[in-house]
Amino acid sequence: MSSNKGSNGGCFAIVGLIFLIGIALWTVNIALWILGFAMPIVGIAGGVYFFIKAKQVGDQGTSHADADREFDELVDDARYELATTITQWDNLVQTKGIGTELEDQGYAIANIQQRLWAANEALNVAATPHHKAEAVNQADSLRREAEKYL
Repeated sequence: MSSNKGSNGGCFAIVGLIFLIGIALWTVNIALWILGFAMPIVGIAGGVYFFIKAKQVGDQGTSHADADREFDELVDDARYELATTITQWDNLVQTKGIGTELEDQGYAIANIQQRLWAANEALNVAATPHHKAEAVNQADSLRREAEKYL
C-alpha cells in the first residue's frame, strides 16, 4: 500500500504540470489571436503615417524649388544690374573719365573695367548655389564701387 501513495503524488505532479502547460498554451493562443487582429490595424496605421510623411517631404521639396527659383531671380537681377554698370562704365572708358574722379587715370579705369567683366563672367559660369552666392556678393560690391565714380 505504501507504494500506492507515492505513485499518486507523482501522478498529481504530472497532472499539475500538464495543467500549467495548458494554461500557458491558452495564454499564448489568446496573445496570438490579439496579435492577429492588431497586425492589420498597425499595418494600416503605419501606411497612413508614412503616406503623410511622404506628402510632407514632397511639400518641402516644393518649398525648396520656390527658394531655388527666388535665388535664381536674385542672380538674374545681379546680372542685369552688373550689365547696366558695365554699359555705363564703357561710356566712361570712351570719355576717358573726363568730368569724374578718374579723369586721366587710365590704369584705374581699365582695372575696374576688367574686374567688372570678370565679375560678369563669374556670374555666368557659377554652377552651385555657393558659387552663385559668392559671385553675386562680388558683383554687388564691385558694382557699388564702380558706381561711386559714375
